[in-house]
Amino acid sequence: MITYPAPDFIAALGQPFLARRFQRLVETFVDDIEKFLLDSGLTAPARSLSTLLLIDDMPGLAIMQVAKQVQMSHPLMINLLSQLEQLKLVHFTPDENDKRRRLIFLTQDGQTAVARLRTLLPVINAAYAELAREINIDLTMVVNRIDEALARRGFRQRLDSIAEIRADLTPQPGQEP
Repeated sequence: MITYPAPDFIAALGQPFLARRFQRLVETFVDDIEKFLLDSGLTAPARSLSTLLLIDDMPGLAIMQVAKQVQMSHPLMINLLSQLEQLKLVHFTPDENDKRRRLIFLTQDGQTAVARLRTLLPVINAAYAELAREINIDLTMVVNRIDEALARRGFRQRLDSIAEIRADLTPQPGQEP
């Protein structure tokens, strides 16, 4: 039972609300990284960093290829690339073999931004490492292990199988317990 007012209502709700707590952590990381990047002269949104690095490493990919590589939905990728285009960090070129496809390249400003980003990545890495040392947990290992476990058996599958077991154990109306 939760006593009110709870200092952190979501935390007080416990394990069923881990997803919301993970989401809060992600939002904190992204927001703080974005502020750090802005203060360091980089205008790219923090959520676009992996996309910019990929386009720098593999120029000329199509939108779907980029979305697949960074594991983002196609609509979200289109939105993100539109933001990057407005910031003049990327530009699109029609694919000569398939005019429906657009290939993505960094602009000169985009190349400059990625070069600056690469100098800032060690700082971001060090901040995560400091946090990991403070709580004595290898954060990357934990995330990797969760990813691997969910690849073997998704969370929805886990929910469904537990719900099924519980349904089998719960007496139905008119049945004796």
